[in-house]
Formats: sequence, structure tokens, C-alpha cells
Amino acid sequence: MIHRLRAYVAKMSPRERWLVLGLAGGTLVSIAAIYFIVMLTSSAELEQLLADGREGFAKIERELPSYLALKQKNEALLERIRKNPVKSLRLPINAISKAVVALPDGLGDGVARRMSDIIRFAGKTRETPLVKGEKKGKKKKGKAAAAGPNKDLANLYWIEEEMDFPGVTADAVFEFLAKIAESEDLLYVNALNVMRKSNDPNEVRMSLTVGTIQYIEPTEEEEE
Repeated sequence: MIHRLRAYVAKMSPRERWLVLGLAGGTLVSIAAIYFIVMLTSSAELEQLLADGREGFAKIERELPSYLALKQKNEALLERIRKNPVKSLRLPINAISKAVVALPDGLGDGVARRMSDIIRFAGKTRETPLVKGEKKGKKKKGKAAAAGPNKDLANLYWIEEEMDFPGVTADAVFEFLAKIAESEDLLYVNALNVMRKSNDPNEVRMSLTVGTIQYIEPTEEEEE
């Protein structure tokens, strides 16, 4: 192949040789220029990717402490809900009511009435899932179990009770609400209505809804 090429070149005139060399040189220069442009473009894109990566890692480092703190706070709250001792809201509410005097003079007989003496629970305890889920296949009545990272959230339920105090002092209202707020139990006032009952500005009627959050494990039938 090389011998044939040499023989072919030897047959060329000096002018033809210069033309072929010029054409070959121009082709090599063009190829080199294209390769240089491609490499330059690739290097610029690579540098941009590296810059974006460095910026992304820097942002992660800035946000990581806040994320970890929030995650730890959420995990602590979930653990507290898991260990929530309140199984029936009436027990802690009655305990708080016994510690608050509703009417110092009672019903005009001079015998003090505590809030536990006059409390009226409206009816059945309401239980509502905080995160609504759907079961696969046939729907069953009961608590739906979720899979994956949302499993714990799907087992959280809002439990609430409505109650009424037909006659209490305004001071008793504030004391009762303060004791709920100070309670170690997970108690929350979800609704509150206070209205004047008589000509005495200090005597009112209070109705409210108190709730808590419970973690309820699904049964084997509900997990299917």
C-alpha cells in the first residue's frame, strides 16, 4: 500500500504534489480545530456541572442542621404521641375539673361546687384519622394501615370529646383552660364557646371540645 502511494506521488508533477499536500494539511487543520472546539465546549459544560455540584453540596451543608433538628423534633413528638397515656379523655378532664371551683357559693346554699360536679359530656367520643388512607381491594370499616415511611402517620388519630359547663364563674373558665394548657398530657382545646348566663357578669356558661392525638396500631385484619 505504501509502495503504491509512493509510486503514485512520484508520478505527480510538483504542482500536483503541492495541491495534495495543501489539501491534506487543510483537512488536518480543520479536524484539529473541530476537535479543539468540541473539547473546549465539553470542558465548559463539565466546569458548569462541577460548579452546580459544589453549589448544591454547599446548600445541603447549610440546610442539613435545620433539617436534622426538625427531624429530631418530629421524631420526639411522634414518640411522645406513641406514649400518650390518655386512653379516655374523660379521665384527665374529670381530674382537672375536680381541681377547679365552678361556683364558690354553690347554688345559693353556701356549698362550693367544683367543675366536676356540673360537667356534662355531650355524647360519644369522636375518632378521626389525621391522614386518610385507602385499602387495596374491598374497603373495610376500621383503621387503614399504610406502608412505607407514612405508616406511622397513618396510625395517628385525633380523639375528641364535647362537654358543657352550664354555670361557672369567669375565673373558673380561665383556671380550667390554664390547667389544660399546663397538663403533661397531650390535651388540646379544639373549640370553645363562652356566653353570659345571668345578670351576674361573672357567671357564664361554657361549652368546649377537648382533643388529643393517639397512636393506634392496626389489627392483623386491617393490615391485610
